[in-house]
Amino acid sequence: MGEDRPLYLSNDVVKQLLDMRTAIRLAEEILLAMARGQVVWAEPKQFMLHVPGTHTKFKLKGCAFLDRRVAGFRVTGLNRTDAGVQVARERPTKYVLLSDPESGAFRAIIEEEWSYAARTAAAVGVAARYLARPESRVVGILGAGYMARVCLQALHEVLRLEEARVVSARRETRERFAREMGAELGLRVLPCDDPHDVVKGADVLVTASTAATPLVFEPWLEPGIFIYSLGEYQEIETKAYRACTKLIVDDWELCQLKVDIATMVREGTLNEADVYAHLHEIVAGQKPGRETREERIFVRSQGLTTQDVGFAHWLYEQARARGLGTPL
Repeated sequence: MGEDRPLYLSNDVVKQLLDMRTAIRLAEEILLAMARGQVVWAEPKQFMLHVPGTHTKFKLKGCAFLDRRVAGFRVTGLNRTDAGVQVARERPTKYVLLSDPESGAFRAIIEEEWSYAARTAAAVGVAARYLARPESRVVGILGAGYMARVCLQALHEVLRLEEARVVSARRETRERFAREMGAELGLRVLPCDDPHDVVKGADVLVTASTAATPLVFEPWLEPGIFIYSLGEYQEIETKAYRACTKLIVDDWELCQLKVDIATMVREGTLNEADVYAHLHEIVAGQKPGRETREERIFVRSQGLTTQDVGFAHWLYEQARARGLGTPL
């Protein structure tokens, strides 16, 4: 296929190319590229469009990699109504567009259902590799949806897990999660009715729910716990953000777009000085990660378009090499 023709990669092709182990490797490489100063961000880093009279918002993020000579843009349509959720199950609502930064010629359009989930979960796995205690065996998860599933897959890749605990709003959802993920990963997965039962004794806690009010409280967080929060709203009480030994973010500017961080910044209960490091600084060894067994370490994530574009570029190169995808 001609290199001058843009390539379309469907989600089926993406799933054929990308597994979780590869995703974790890519996520770490991209964080290291950020630490080396190889990323140029769009200004501003995120654009939003809300058309009046609709329930849909459009989100655009962009960046370029200097070492890979690629620019990319992630475009998402967000509609959280029941009808919108159903559409997202049936048709793509996330795409990454790749371009040549020298000529401006577009290289690819890539559906981002699986790669988005994989890159999000892979970041959790990389963070756990550097910040969780090596002997971590028990993970607690708030939420039993798709992202909770892939996060557990990623954590199982990097830690020798023995047990997972999950809580969700619906009993049938968490019971199905426990049954299916236990069989898939060979773990003991326990459905819990109370968030406290999920947190108590957990080495790692991942919050991936749609809860709009806190479910977890600071006194529950035991010494040594590693927390990765990727929910849309706030699942952990405000006090915990400053009470943990180290607060780490994937990107401080973007995290301020999250409801919890934006609220705390506005109220004056959290500011940039409270942030210990960015995740790429930890991965690159620019700042120490876990220094003691007792540290409580909290990562708040907004999601990095560097991962979207970096993954998409790798997928594009793999597809071209293997003769996959549809030339446009």
